[in-house]
Amino acid sequence: METLRANERSLAEREEALKRRGQVLQRGVAEREETVRRQAEALRESERTMAEREETVRRQIEALRESERSMSEREGRLGTKTR
Repeated sequence: METLRANERSLAEREEALKRRGQVLQRGVAEREETVRRQAEALRESERTMAEREETVRRQIEALRESERSMSEREGRLGTKTR
């Protein structure tokens, strides 16, 4: 009878240990999921920032080209007037 109770206690202790281990593993998984979620959000934000920078550079290039065209037109007009 005592052996049966000892086995039951041992099984209950193992079950409790497994339960605690499962909780620890669940917390670990939840923490990893949160870390990955934050990293993914940071990556999306970085991509948005990069796209904004690319658009800014594209606009600057276009403005420079337009300025260059205007200057060339002025030089052309000035050249014909002075001749």
